[in-house]
Amino acid sequence: MTNGLPDTSTKRKRVNRVPVFHACGLSRSKLDPGSLGKLDSSVLQLIVFNCVLVKLTIAASLLLMAGCSKDGVPSKIVYGDVTCGGEPVALGRVRFVPIDETPGPASTGSVVDGEYRIESRGGVPLGKHRVEVFARKKTGRKVMGAHSLEPAEVDEIVLLGPPEYEGPNSPLVREVTDDMDGRIDIEIPLNPDGPRPGN
Repeated sequence: MTNGLPDTSTKRKRVNRVPVFHACGLSRSKLDPGSLGKLDSSVLQLIVFNCVLVKLTIAASLLLMAGCSKDGVPSKIVYGDVTCGGEPVALGRVRFVPIDETPGPASTGSVVDGEYRIESRGGVPLGKHRVEVFARKKTGRKVMGAHSLEPAEVDEIVLLGPPEYEGPNSPLVREVTDDMDGRIDIEIPLNPDGPRPGN
């Protein structure tokens, strides 16, 4: 009571703070009532700023998941089957290398049990790509590892495809478009000279 009139200052403060709580996804019922009177305007502004920053970060993450890579290049998650000589490739690697002014870096995915999937950095940039394929297979034998510090037996691995498919001379060209579902199956022939050492 002030000069015979009700003191409405507390009520006005509560009304002004409601948008702050709502902006942060909170309700006053979740806060300690005793702490409301201790918050000044600068603290409230800081709360609002932090809440908006968090929401902007979440929105940016959703855009990234929707198909825009970290480099800002429109991309597509690409997947499919990989066969060599008509048979699924047990293990290996697939690499999409941009050509014909397609922007963005090369994209690589592992082949496991005849399938691959590239989703890192948003997937494969939209446009034309040269596709390089490393088709490997375990022979079931053991050999001495050539890359270990100490001599040790490792699984013997052979390369099944022609060597030109593994580098810049690969004849495989595929185009990634925004309206596709992302599936790109890859088929390469067997090396006419037989399997090559792959360890």
